[in-house]
Amino acid sequence: AGNEYGVAEGQSDWIAFLIFLKVLAALSMAASVFILRDIYIKRRHKQKISLTSTCVLTLSVGDFFSTFFVQFMSTWMVPASYPVPFSSGTDASCTVQGFMGYLFYAMSAFSNASLAVAYCLIVRRGWKDGGRDTRLWRRTIFAGTPVGLALAFALIPLFNQAYNYNGLFYCDIQSAPLYCETDISDAQCTRGTHARILHVILGVVMFMIAFVIIGVSMALLVRSVFDREARMDRYQVDRASNRTMTKQAAMQGVWYIGVYAVVWIPTYVIIFYEVSTTVQTPIPLIVVHLVTMPLQGFGNALVYFRPKYVAAREGDSSSSRLITVARVLNVDVPLMNLSTWIRSSENVKTSKTTS
Repeated sequence: AGNEYGVAEGQSDWIAFLIFLKVLAALSMAASVFILRDIYIKRRHKQKISLTSTCVLTLSVGDFFSTFFVQFMSTWMVPASYPVPFSSGTDASCTVQGFMGYLFYAMSAFSNASLAVAYCLIVRRGWKDGGRDTRLWRRTIFAGTPVGLALAFALIPLFNQAYNYNGLFYCDIQSAPLYCETDISDAQCTRGTHARILHVILGVVMFMIAFVIIGVSMALLVRSVFDREARMDRYQVDRASNRTMTKQAAMQGVWYIGVYAVVWIPTYVIIFYEVSTTVQTPIPLIVVHLVTMPLQGFGNALVYFRPKYVAAREGDSSSSRLITVARVLNVDVPLMNLSTWIRSSENVKTSKTTS
């Protein structure tokens, strides 16, 4: 992916790609802000914040700040001594980026696991997800556990200065100088000794545990819903009844895990390649990894607002989709007026053409 430092400066294609990633990051950050804003509006209107909304809150905070520090800031925080595009930082800024990136990515991953467990318990144990029955201690545990675990694990690499430039566009758990723990370089490591081991433990094992928790929770949720529907069907005359409950209860959680899988599976593959000292990481895989990582906030926003959008379309199918989206996002009236103006202009053009 460039010279001995990773992505070489002066390669116009990498510079354009880096700018493209910043645009994706800005889009994802804006999506996370809409989720946080929607939860704030509910709270301001004295609505009880549900258990799943509490999990989504910590998830969105993790998505926003991880995207900001890693994809948006990217090489701006990489030490200027590395000849990579836009590098203008120091070892200190690199450490901050690595720490913040890991902290908020871990918070996001563990919040996904917390959300999956919440959906599972709501269906299997009959926990309430809204109203006065939502208990504060449950919301505190489900929101606080991901934050506590992420902070604890993010602190570990600080003890041996293991947050360093990783050869791509940001700082991560890596030894310095770059590649000093591999056969590629004969240099002695001055920072981040045994960073490769930390990378495996903190970068693979912890996130795989979160992925397993999510997968098991979703499997139990789907099975529980199908079992409940089967019991209900025994007392129904129409045995071919539509399993609406199954779709509504399970699909929201499944969509969240789908977003997680799209974002994180390429990252896992990249890490396994990096652990190997003999196999070079394919460039197309690096590109896929870099493109999917900033999209978690945007994907989660699509999942979060989807039920509200579907309900709004069913309640008022005559409105334009832009107006429906504006209502779902609680966007101010000017955007909705713009949509009305566009539609009225189109109607005027049509009437003139007809006449």
